[in-house]
Amino acid sequence: RITSPRLFVALKRTMPKRPPQPYAAAPPTASVSASRSAGASGDSNDGDETKQIIRDLIAEYSTSDVAQTAKDCLTLNAMLEDKQREVVAAADAQIDALSDQIRAATEACGAATDDLRAHSEHIAQLEADAAELRRRNDALTAARREAEARVARFRAEADEQIDGIDAVE
Repeated sequence: RITSPRLFVALKRTMPKRPPQPYAAAPPTASVSASRSAGASGDSNDGDETKQIIRDLIAEYSTSDVAQTAKDCLTLNAMLEDKQREVVAAADAQIDALSDQIRAATEACGAATDDLRAHSEHIAQLEADAAELRRRNDALTAARREAEARVARFRAEADEQIDGIDAVE
């Protein structure tokens, strides 16, 4: 950054002008040229003036706080990068821990799902067995009633025959 207006004006004066071009044809570029021969640009002081501008810039930046600011900036950038590495390492550790927890929970969920499926199948089997037992119980109850009815009929017939035999005697 050029802070001295005198240096800025001097540097601007020494830069060659570019002819206007469409942006798509050629992207903007900057160039600084210094002429070593007196006849090349018509002004023999162009090269010396550029060198003097560069010397002035070097002197301005080496005597100002810019160099210390740049060093401080580099130091802070290094500290920032160290802190970022620490944060990334901590985040990676947390991601690994959470991934392990998710994996364990997924496995536990799978095991619980398998247990629930097994229990569900067992309950379905018990319900089927209960339905079969009810059907068999109903059939046996109907057979028992039928048998009791036949026994009552046979007793009635037997009682009639006994009464008939007693009457004959």
